[in-house]
Amino acid sequence: MKDKILKLLSRKNYVPLTRSVIARQLGFKGEERIAFRRVLKKLIDDGKVVRIKGKRFGLPREVELVPGVLQCNRNGFGFVVPDDPDLKDIYIHRENMGLALDGDKVLVRPGRPRRRRGAVVGPEGEIVRVIKRGRERILGTLKKSKKFFFVIPDNPAIYQNIYVDKQQLKGADVDSKVAVKITYWESPHQNPEGKILRVLGQAGELETELRSIIEKYGFPKRFGKEVTAAVKQISPEIPRGEISRREDLRGQTVFTVDPEDAKDFDDAVSLEKKGKDWVLGVHIADVAFYVNEGTALDEEARKRGNSVYLYHRFIPMLPKRLSGDLCSLIEGRDRLAKSVFMTINPQGKIKEYRVVDSVICSSKRFTFDEVNAIAAAKIESKYKPLIDNMTALAGKLNHQRRLKGALDFELEQSKVILDENNDIKSIGKHGKNLAESLIEEFMLAANETVGKHLQQYQRPIIYRVHDQPDVDQLNDFVRTIRAFGYSIPPFPSSAEIQDLLDQVQGKSESYIINFTFLRSLKVAEYSTKNIGHYGLATATYVHFTSPIRRYPDLITHRLLDATNPKNKQRFKLEPATVREIAKHCSATERAGDSAERDLDSVAKFIYLDQLIKKEGRPKMPGIIRRINRYGISVWLTDLLIEGSVSLSTLVDDYYRYDRRNMRLVGVRKQKTFKPGQHLNVRIMEVDFDRRVIHCLIVA
Repeated sequence: MKDKILKLLSRKNYVPLTRSVIARQLGFKGEERIAFRRVLKKLIDDGKVVRIKGKRFGLPREVELVPGVLQCNRNGFGFVVPDDPDLKDIYIHRENMGLALDGDKVLVRPGRPRRRRGAVVGPEGEIVRVIKRGRERILGTLKKSKKFFFVIPDNPAIYQNIYVDKQQLKGADVDSKVAVKITYWESPHQNPEGKILRVLGQAGELETELRSIIEKYGFPKRFGKEVTAAVKQISPEIPRGEISRREDLRGQTVFTVDPEDAKDFDDAVSLEKKGKDWVLGVHIADVAFYVNEGTALDEEARKRGNSVYLYHRFIPMLPKRLSGDLCSLIEGRDRLAKSVFMTINPQGKIKEYRVVDSVICSSKRFTFDEVNAIAAAKIESKYKPLIDNMTALAGKLNHQRRLKGALDFELEQSKVILDENNDIKSIGKHGKNLAESLIEEFMLAANETVGKHLQQYQRPIIYRVHDQPDVDQLNDFVRTIRAFGYSIPPFPSSAEIQDLLDQVQGKSESYIINFTFLRSLKVAEYSTKNIGHYGLATATYVHFTSPIRRYPDLITHRLLDATNPKNKQRFKLEPATVREIAKHCSATERAGDSAERDLDSVAKFIYLDQLIKKEGRPKMPGIIRRINRYGISVWLTDLLIEGSVSLSTLVDDYYRYDRRNMRLVGVRKQKTFKPGQHLNVRIMEVDFDRRVIHCLIVA
């Protein structure tokens, strides 16, 4: 019915018709008309059909409108990302946003070309209609002026505070974290009005902020009754017939290597020598055996898309009985797996491979710290020769990847350490260690091998793709790097970029430079269209190694079943459905990543706020990350978070902004501030509402 409607509206001789005339022309009668109205409404909600004057309907392009999603910037402008991937993003000035908010589905009318440094980079536009709100509820903090209450949204890209009548407070106190719904908004020149739907707790407390983030991204809080009942019916015993048809690897040395706080174990490794070659085995939990396509359990996993890890709160893709037990490769337990055996020559090149259904029994559950300690001979272990061989092989694989142009990032990660009450105890840092690198190399090899294996079949594969960098973004990166004092060509190759990253490794500015380059890259995503993976320098790459926590990996496993002569399960999904799954899982992954970053950031705000209250304003080292006419952005190297120094606090001279060289220069004393410069700052204030850490430069 949807296709029929769109086909009619796409005819060259079509003129806008009313709903009843469209139904009559398509021959819909009786109950079909009821379904027709429902389908037409869905097409309107999706922005594929628009209602125009006289209650008539047409396609957006016929009335020069473009449907898309508005993405706002905290600086007061935004871009509409069109639904049509062939169209460029449309710049929206704040005055042209109408009643749209960040994340809304909108219709925009493109206008004049937008220029940047003399070149046309895309159109400007004006939002003419909000098709659908991106979020029904907005999270924020309740405040009070002399005469009225209002909510300051957590999302800095939502510029409008929301007025709340005192009758709509729902018991919330000032400084409470709340979920508010807009109930009335008539003009972009006035603030919206709303009502409080839920009180989440006192702002500035970790548990409250965590609940707020879960609410913001709409993560599910529990599994439904149907899913729970289905999981209870799964037998813990592996059928004998299933074991007999699989390759039995229970006599081999196979083990898992994961973080100390891992919630599940979906990958294990093994290694044997075969003459001068290595035979690397990567063994992945066979989730597809337990989660059948089209079941309630499968639909829920697809909807969630991936697991989300928020400190002590874990939102799994699969119920705990599967993710933490039956599918988890627990030490000493027989488990079903899909195994990839790769024969690798002494130079680190994969000569041949085979993919098999298997049954394994993990010999040992290692943590990263244990493997690192064994490799450094800090503790004795019978596994040391094996771990030494794995370390050597991982180095060879990494060397081969680099020869192809793959990029390696050395980003330190912050680690928020909680006490027994789940309050913030301290903020630590850690980089990628030997054990993490080892497992990463093995998983990369397995994912690439499985991708190449599946590509020989005519199947709708979900690839993991990463597009080439945008030229403008890359130019901005080059300008920033040069401001730091490093030399790099205008259009650097991946090898030249990697040389730079190697050059700064271990230096205090390493994080900023690695992070700045990451920001210049496009985001990796899932797609049925294979454009390769720029960062990994591979033409074919899929996700195969984490089916417990990523739905695309589960799809990959089902494709392996469908192409395995010994286990030819029917793959029922149509290509269009697989495309939708890829798009959906890209979105759920982005939501999970954003939630983790949000929580990490707010935890550091809470930690600093508590530190100020307990010990006074702390002094911290930092590096200037960027400069603009308003002040200095300082990267606080102890916490890996950004602080802000306002130009008004630099009272020793009058400073002018040198845009070309991205620096501030004192008028009288010629004192200069520039990116990459080390300095010390004092934390003066933590502004939760604006998400800013105010700093003062000190000696």
